[in-house]
Amino acid sequence: MLPSLLKEGITLVVSPLLALIRDQVLRLNNAGIKSGIIKGGIKKRALIELNSSIKRGETRIIFTTPEALENEENISFFSGINIASIVIDEAHCVSEWGESFRPSYLRLGRFIDRFNSASVTAFTATASERVINKIKQYLYFGRNPHNVVENPDRPNIRYSVIPCISKSIAVQKLIQGEGRPMLIFTRSRKRAEELAGKIFAYLEAFSRSNDRGSVISLNGNFMAIDDVKFYHAGLTGQERESIENWFLNSENGILCATSAYGLGVNKKNVRTVVHYDVPRSVESYLQESGRGGRDGRKASAVMLYSVDDVIFLNGIVSKIEKERYSAIMEYALTDDICRREQLLRYVGWKDRFSCSGCDVCSGEAARSPDGFYEIERFIKRHKKLFSVRGAVQVLKGKSSYDTVRGYLDRFRDFGLFKEWSENNLEEALNSMLQSRCLRVVDRGMFKHKLTSEKKWISWKENLRMFLRSGL
Repeated sequence: MLPSLLKEGITLVVSPLLALIRDQVLRLNNAGIKSGIIKGGIKKRALIELNSSIKRGETRIIFTTPEALENEENISFFSGINIASIVIDEAHCVSEWGESFRPSYLRLGRFIDRFNSASVTAFTATASERVINKIKQYLYFGRNPHNVVENPDRPNIRYSVIPCISKSIAVQKLIQGEGRPMLIFTRSRKRAEELAGKIFAYLEAFSRSNDRGSVISLNGNFMAIDDVKFYHAGLTGQERESIENWFLNSENGILCATSAYGLGVNKKNVRTVVHYDVPRSVESYLQESGRGGRDGRKASAVMLYSVDDVIFLNGIVSKIEKERYSAIMEYALTDDICRREQLLRYVGWKDRFSCSGCDVCSGEAARSPDGFYEIERFIKRHKKLFSVRGAVQVLKGKSSYDTVRGYLDRFRDFGLFKEWSENNLEEALNSMLQSRCLRVVDRGMFKHKLTSEKKWISWKENLRMFLRSGL
């Protein structure tokens, strides 16, 4: 920002998200630095007004997106003004997004070449050597720009990973035990909406069971049961802006969001960032987990993973995308190397450092999912006796016609998981089936009954085998 105030001419900032642009423009305007926005579908009248503001010397910075730079009318507008500096913000998106779903990023170099008198700078908080080389290739056409690198570590963030057979249970425990405001990233729009609904239902049930009203106390902090929302690119601009403003001012809110939220948005007091789904790359994880603790105070970054996340690798077509995703899955599956060390080594930081907080270094890394061994012992003890539905009823401790008639309510394991919902138990059993720690008999008199595999392999070993087979 400083050069934009010192140079004669306009600084053009190319940014990936309108949410990020709105946040930066708001902060600049509040600081008395007038800024403008050029986006897709901008009206001709707005361009004329912006041009007048530039000529009067009022507007110094213009924000735009890669896609807006491909509009002929916008190109004509830029050709008529003095662009002193071109800035690519969140420059890792050039390779992260340009090579997958936003090809306009790969064509930024052509636009830059039209203004070869302007200085070109690219900024990102997280870039591996591979990403840096891609930035040089697409923005600088192989030229060797001056490279400034600083330690990417965020020492106030504590990193941890939780293996899951039921992510719903893991989220409930995090809501009870971790700080808020809480940001929960999901892989899809549908997942963000569904998860927000599940959390609301959980908070509502918690309120009823504790004879509370619409305000409950979790981890010593009060929050309204409807203080949870979802955010993704499928919402209208007005809806997104409303949710952004709500979360920006929230002290206890929980936001379930896709990657459409948060890239560079300056909410300083996010205490916990949860990745409900494993992100697509280490760079993405560092960017998104970095939404936490921007005020310098302690924050937590928690990643959940299950067999579904390993299977997701099979659906990735691009070889490069597979390599990126397998690297972050290896991070999740490794529980004997400092989390911080793994992340920093990946982005090429070789200097010595000390870990300021992770589950591995504190000796708290979970080796197996919550509930895994209890369910496994139950199935081993009662091989070929229960279907998935029957096992759910016994583990939940549900008194039904089937359980009473079969004297199942007299089993010592009856109600072993009474705190879990039937949906959570079904999710757990299906996860164990997918990871091949359990199987369903497919023929004979025990057809449809659950049993354990003859050769026992640890849950993580199975997942590692899946990961290797998908590469």
